[in-house]
Amino acid sequence: MLAITAIATGLSGGLFVAYKKFQEISATPSPISEQGEARLYFDEPNVSAYLKVAFKEDDYGVKADYHITLEGKAARKGIGFTLLLTGGAQYLEHFQGGELIPRENGCPSSHAYVTSEVKQYSCAWIPLADSWPPISGTDPRAQIIRGIIKTNSIGSAWASVTTSRIKAIVSSTAGKRTYFSLPAVGTTYLPRSLDGRQIEFDITKEVKGFVPQRLDLSIDYGKIPVQSRIESIAPDLVQAGQFLWFQEDAGLIRAEGSTVDTVVEEAGQRVLFLLGLYAGFVAGVIPPLMSVGFRLFRKTRT
Repeated sequence: MLAITAIATGLSGGLFVAYKKFQEISATPSPISEQGEARLYFDEPNVSAYLKVAFKEDDYGVKADYHITLEGKAARKGIGFTLLLTGGAQYLEHFQGGELIPRENGCPSSHAYVTSEVKQYSCAWIPLADSWPPISGTDPRAQIIRGIIKTNSIGSAWASVTTSRIKAIVSSTAGKRTYFSLPAVGTTYLPRSLDGRQIEFDITKEVKGFVPQRLDLSIDYGKIPVQSRIESIAPDLVQAGQFLWFQEDAGLIRAEGSTVDTVVEEAGQRVLFLLGLYAGFVAGVIPPLMSVGFRLFRKTRT
């Protein structure tokens, strides 16, 4: 009787282990909170530009690169720009140990900097309470990175702004599934009618800005892993095998979606198949074993 009980217990234990493995593979990732925004403005009206943004995620966090290229007449003269960062799009100001990062032009030297054709640049904190049109954000303050783009010797005008570590956690993985949500990127939407884009508005009481006359925008989040399958995505991708979005005359774009690791998914299907076989085997074996054990127990008692 003890041997039969041990066999039944072992079979039941194996079934429980297989079920726990299936639960791990089928787990749902934690939801991702609001990721903040990065908005581009200029110091003058009638400026057309191309904003190319790249997000790179590694074991240490998320890096964001903003490449601004002036187009048309704007490329032939120096123009000031303002990159406004809210929420998760903001750069970190402290090292992991809590030490304040050294400053250069008000920017943390290793975590936020501007390169290329720029005369000067600076970083600062500003209140959002006085902004018009209102700028959303749970934090009452925003970071701004400002600079003056100059035209180089071949007639092009561009600037690269790097925030090597931002606050956002842009992805969440559990089991076979990964959720991702990037900071929204672009500018404030104003209608073209009535020259709405040529009206100077308040970023703060001291800082003014103009929405670009036209802003073409691309967002790059890297290659899609070979073993990953897109489950949901918004907006639509523009290139197979690449997390790449593009929009002409853009307002504000937030890229997000979910992927499934097909290797883990196939492992889950195998576990599910074996789980079914195992459950059927256990269901077919344990009752007869218990019946035999019960009869033997009764014989030994008589």
